[in-house]
Amino acid sequence: MRRKISAAVGLFVAALALQFTPLGSSVLHDAQFQFFDSTDNTAVLEFDAVDVRSQSSNESVALNDAFIFNRSSPLDGFALPFDDPDEAVPNVTTTKRSFAPKVAEFDADAYVKLNAPRDVDEYLELSFHLKPIEPNGLVYLHRSKSRYFAVYLEDAFLSAQYSLGADCVILRSGLPLALNSWHEAEIWRSGRAALIKVDHQSWIENRVSSDVTDFHRTGFSFFGGAPDDQIPSEVQSRRGFSGCLKKVHQNGRAVHLLEDALTSTNVHECGWDPCSETHCGAHARCVDAHAIPVCMCRFPAYGPLCEKVFDSGPSKMKFSHFSYLRFADHRIMRHITGETLDLSFLMKRNKQVNSIETRGISQVLVYVGDEDNVGDFLHLLLTNKGELRLIMNLGSGITTLTHPTRIHPTKWYNVTISRQARQISLSVNGSSITTTAPSPSVEMNVYDAFYIGGTKRRDGTLTGFFGCIQGIRIDYEEIDSPLNVTEAINILRC
Repeated sequence: MRRKISAAVGLFVAALALQFTPLGSSVLHDAQFQFFDSTDNTAVLEFDAVDVRSQSSNESVALNDAFIFNRSSPLDGFALPFDDPDEAVPNVTTTKRSFAPKVAEFDADAYVKLNAPRDVDEYLELSFHLKPIEPNGLVYLHRSKSRYFAVYLEDAFLSAQYSLGADCVILRSGLPLALNSWHEAEIWRSGRAALIKVDHQSWIENRVSSDVTDFHRTGFSFFGGAPDDQIPSEVQSRRGFSGCLKKVHQNGRAVHLLEDALTSTNVHECGWDPCSETHCGAHARCVDAHAIPVCMCRFPAYGPLCEKVFDSGPSKMKFSHFSYLRFADHRIMRHITGETLDLSFLMKRNKQVNSIETRGISQVLVYVGDEDNVGDFLHLLLTNKGELRLIMNLGSGITTLTHPTRIHPTKWYNVTISRQARQISLSVNGSSITTTAPSPSVEMNVYDAFYIGGTKRRDGTLTGFFGCIQGIRIDYEEIDSPLNVTEAINILRC
């Protein structure tokens, strides 16, 4: 009887494997199915050779690359290969038991560390559903001393990058993923070859040319991100994933991210609102800063909950991640719109902020444009390399100026932006560079507002300025206090 049950289960697993094997238009050849009725009641399905030819812009997998995916589990209670991670099959003869749904949300600084499957160095079969909030971030990583496999978002494209100790390859989805929508991803690797598929897009294939046979075993897998010292230097995506993950499977096993973690950092239930438990004073609004509540204190209020009040306005204003000055009244905006501009200020950058430096995020010094960032705009940014970069569009094309002067921490710099029609200049301590914007547009048509030191707009590539600003001058208008602007948020005394 046991032998009959074993054979029946084996045929069922084989049918499922054939249904979900990512063959596309390829043909399964020389396949062998072996079923063992051993003392530990283990059923094993083995694919000896699969031709994985499919339409792809990447290099095709060679015919002699054997894809071998083993499924081993006790006969009583074996795991279905693609079952829901929130469901379990405790016994093949009993009713299915459901767990409470738990969907993990990551905030770019969060990650989960789990034990890696014992067979992850031989092959990888990874599937999950993801709902990205931001277009960049590390989704999955496992690595040993010489090998690694990373899955990440880059400009909303899902990429898989891996190395077996020698060269590395990158597989990238054919289309970008829509933000704030659920997508299904499948990633396979066996031997030197790998495949990736997102939703109903075509399978993408590639393979490394060589591998290292003498290697250390992989001990752990990371989801949603990883400590920086665990991410291989070849992987460009250092920042964690922002969004939700569910229905995660790794090598045929359901992964419960919030239950199975060895360690986790800043991981919450999907949709969790950190502001629900935070009560900001002074009628301030609360924003979700990667699962951390931040009160947007309107000057003169300040403090973690806006519980303190300045008795006077500082002339030297200190900015941080969520600070900004907003100008919206006509008295100021008339100097921003039109054919001319003369804006200057003194700035002093804080010492290096490592979490920003390693992520390649630019800090906002000046931001002119609609909140939707469409149409005409002007952005003055401090890059992660310490450069001042002016980006402008008068309506006929984007113009960029990058000043050669490096902005060092704790030193004051005099910065001036000037424009006469299409002639644009950026000056640092009296040293100017100039360019000409594309014709024919000569006016800056922005009527909403302009910002200094940050912006209301939440962007994964931009953050507020970390440092001090004083002596703001817009033509002949001088701004010497946060009391003289439309809105001053999270401003401190420098």
